[in-house]
Amino acid sequence: MTADAWTPSGSPRQRRKRAKLGRPRSARGLQGPEVVTSRRRRPTLCPSCVGPVRRLAALGGTFAAAVLLLTAQPARADEKAEAQKRFRSGEVAFKAGDYVVAAEAFEEAYALLPLPAIAFSTAQSYRLQYFIDKQPARLRRAVELYRVYVDQTPKGGRREDAVANLAEVEPLLGRLDGTATVTFTVAAEPPSTDQAPLLSLEARVGYGATLGGGAGASALGLSPVTFAALAELAIAEAPRTGLYGGVIAEGGDRGAVGGMVGLRLHPDGTRLRASGAGVSLLVPYRLFGVSAGLGRCFGFARSVALCGDVEGTLYFAGNDLPDGRMAAQVQLLLGVAVDVL
Repeated sequence: MTADAWTPSGSPRQRRKRAKLGRPRSARGLQGPEVVTSRRRRPTLCPSCVGPVRRLAALGGTFAAAVLLLTAQPARADEKAEAQKRFRSGEVAFKAGDYVVAAEAFEEAYALLPLPAIAFSTAQSYRLQYFIDKQPARLRRAVELYRVYVDQTPKGGRREDAVANLAEVEPLLGRLDGTATVTFTVAAEPPSTDQAPLLSLEARVGYGATLGGGAGASALGLSPVTFAALAELAIAEAPRTGLYGGVIAEGGDRGAVGGMVGLRLHPDGTRLRASGAGVSLLVPYRLFGVSAGLGRCFGFARSVALCGDVEGTLYFAGNDLPDGRMAAQVQLLLGVAVDVL
C-alpha cells in the first residue's frame, strides 16, 4: 500500500475503491482516515418491529389506567345503587302519604347522591308534612332545599313548581320567625278572657275625698261611702265597648240614692277599662254631675273578676249646692264583676 492511499483526496481510482468497500455515505468528502474509522452507526430495531413495540407500550398505559378506574369504580357504583334504593323507598312512602318517612329516605339518598331532583323531592315531603304537624323546622328545611333546587336548575325540570312553592312557604316562615319574639314578650300578659262577655254584673264600694259642697259641708273633707250595683252590656267589639249603668247610694249622714249611666271602653289585649258617665242623686236631695274613671280587672275564677277603679265625679247642679258653686270628689272603688252572658 502506498502512502497516497491515506491522502485526503486520493486518486479517482482510490476513491472508487473506497466506495466499493462500503464507506458510509455521510462520510464522503470528509478529510482524514480517523473520521472514517470513528463514525459508527447506532444500533436500531428493524422497521417491522417498531410498530408492535409502540402499540404494546400504549396498551400497557391503557391497562394501568383501567386498573385504577376499576379499583375506584365499585365504591362509586355502590353509592349510586344505595342512593337509588333509598330514593325508591322514599317514593313509596310519599305516595302512601307518609311524608316523615319519605323525607328521611330522601335525605339519606341526597347525602349519598346530592342531585337537584332529590333535593326537590325532599323539599316536597317537608312542605306537605308541615301542613300536617305545623313544625317550623320542617318548613325551614323545605325552603332551604327549594332554594338549592332553583339555584342548581337554571331552567327546565320542576323549576316553576319550586319557585311557586317558595312563594307559598317563604311568607309562612317569615311570619313564624316574626311571631316567635312577640309570643315570648306577650306571654307574661295573658288575655283577659277567651271571649268578651255580652252581659256582666258588678257590685262595688268606694271611698275618698271631697272638695266644696253645700248644706253645711266642709270645703275639703272625706267623701261619703258610696255603693253601686251596675250592669254592663256589650255594644261593640272593636274596640270592645259597653253600655253600663245602675243604682248608686251614699252612706252616712248624707245618705242619698240615685243612678248613673255611661260608656265603658276596654282596650284590646289588656285588662284595663276606661269609663265616663252621667251621675245623679235624687233622694233626699238632688245633685247632677259627670264622672270619669280608669281601672283594671283581675280574673281569679271562671267568669269572675276583682276590679279596682279610680273615679272622679264633678257635681255642677242640684239643690244641695249653693248658687254658683260645684263639688268634686275622688274615690277608690273596689268591686266584683261576674260575666252572665
